[in-house]
Amino acid sequence: MAKPKDKNFHGEGNILWKDYHTRKGKDKMLYRGIQVIKNPMDLWNYQEVIEEHDIHWVIETGTHRGGSALFLADVLKNRNAKGKVYTIDRSKGKMDSKVKNNPYLVLMLEKSSVDPERVKSIQEIFKDVKEKIFLVLDSSHTPAHVEAELKEYIPILKSGDYVVIEDTHALGPREGLANYLKAHPGSLIHDEKRNTNFGLTYAPKGYFTVK
Repeated sequence: MAKPKDKNFHGEGNILWKDYHTRKGKDKMLYRGIQVIKNPMDLWNYQEVIEEHDIHWVIETGTHRGGSALFLADVLKNRNAKGKVYTIDRSKGKMDSKVKNNPYLVLMLEKSSVDPERVKSIQEIFKDVKEKIFLVLDSSHTPAHVEAELKEYIPILKSGDYVVIEDTHALGPREGLANYLKAHPGSLIHDEKRNTNFGLTYAPKGYFTVK
């Protein structure tokens, strides 16, 4: 199928995106019976990113019920990765045993992703990691929070690691990302090919590699 020329094809300008969003498809999606508030095309992209870039570790902010963390943990397990998924959330939601007891998944709850203690613990965990890391930001969507996450977590990463800032179709994440990129030009390289791969995404212009 040919892609329409609409410049917003990969975001809100796409009629399929609007239909999925209007029907609250993201609220109905389950992975192994656990809610996943993601766009399914992004999840499919994520497993391709992990394979393509030889990712062994994942840092996820915004756990909710743990469905996406479980999905990512299963992807790591299936490729015999050396690392784990570290998922961070300020709340302590109800987690299924499949999430709580997964050896490839570490829950880091009850502290904000930008809490100094939480950031320090992540720094300690990843300071000697040699393998590739995938950072997925999907917690609070205020511009200040998204920008703060990028300021705190990008220095933990190394050249060639991968980053996705989710929900950049919304004003808060979009502004937070723009503010960070303005203050740190050239620090992230937009992966346009991957970002536009399937035509539907909750992270328009939000896929990057670390320079």
